[in-house]
Amino acid sequence: MPSETPSRDDLTRVSRMELELFIERWSNPAGGDLFPWSIWRAGKQVHYGNRVETPEDAEREGVEYCTRTFGAPPDRVTRL
Repeated sequence: MPSETPSRDDLTRVSRMELELFIERWSNPAGGDLFPWSIWRAGKQVHYGNRVETPEDAEREGVEYCTRTFGAPPDRVTRL
């Protein structure tokens, strides 16, 4: 479920809270894996990223999103 881009008010309100990048691993029974990523702040999901082919691509996209949107990389990256 895609989330909306956070508003400026939302970004200001949560600016001092820790950013977390979560990278999941979805395995297809027919073979192959996908790695969706999401950004969380204060226990709330603020963005759902793309499903990509490697965890490295997911981390790169997530860090780029945080840096572009919040002005800083995530405080923590968790690969599930």
